[in-house]
Amino acid sequence: MKIAYVTTYDVFDNSKWPKNNKGLFGAGHTISQCLEAQSVSIEYLGPLERHRSIITKVKWLTYRHLFKKDYYTWAEPFIVRDYARQITKKLSDPEIDIILCPENAVLLAELEADKPIVLWTDATLGSLINYYPYLSRLCLETQNNIYKLEKSALDRCSLIILASDWAAKTAIESYDLTPDKVKVIPRGANIVCHHTRESISELIEQRQPSPCKLLFIGVDWLRKGGDIALKITKELNKIGLPTELSIVGCAPSKLSPLPNFVKVHGFIDRSKQSGEKKIKALLEGSHFLILPTQAETFGIVLSES
Repeated sequence: MKIAYVTTYDVFDNSKWPKNNKGLFGAGHTISQCLEAQSVSIEYLGPLERHRSIITKVKWLTYRHLFKKDYYTWAEPFIVRDYARQITKKLSDPEIDIILCPENAVLLAELEADKPIVLWTDATLGSLINYYPYLSRLCLETQNNIYKLEKSALDRCSLIILASDWAAKTAIESYDLTPDKVKVIPRGANIVCHHTRESISELIEQRQPSPCKLLFIGVDWLRKGGDIALKITKELNKIGLPTELSIVGCAPSKLSPLPNFVKVHGFIDRSKQSGEKKIKALLEGSHFLILPTQAETFGIVLSES
């Protein structure tokens, strides 16, 4: 089997991935490596270019500053048509069996292909409108574009793979999809783990019972519930259970002095060996992952922990 792998980003250069897309893009990389390990041949079509224009710049300025609304160029129909042209141009191998996109449906909205199209993502964009903060104050134009483009893309797909039953149910109801072409495959970890059950048991036994070490990992402090994690840690110490909170990926939104039992590690770059080593050490040395998230499509960090 040979797969054309469609992404806007470079699957193998995580140093260029935006912080807020590390999870999604990392999943795209991990999926590709798992497929290759099963002897699947992959033709990588990314990265794709987003060709902005003076029109999109004017719209962004107008909506953001005049109407206090969010406008996104990636949901512009002419941008999506250009993505389709780029994909078609790169589809040069006649032996391609399947076109697979591990990112989001919008990329496929205008794609005309004689091969089966598969979308493999965590959730549809439509299900995140007024749920995720970055999609909660959309201008009407962007909102309508997302629904229209995503509907077009999903109708073109032969198979839609989502990360949870919630995502599948929402997609089927929102876009009137045939349930038979929607499947659920939970996301795995974006880190390579060579531990066995025995070695994990040994790590657990080596942990000291006190203090209780909590680990919070997330780029978005408020959406991931960082303020709640901090309150929980303070309360545990207040009732007599010595507890430490390690914060990875962000920092508390308020700049007031933090208690000495809070350790802020900031964003750790996993593209570097030192960063990967530090993440693993924090996971291995903590008693609990704490993730009181307020909005989540899946939470890959749960798989990693």
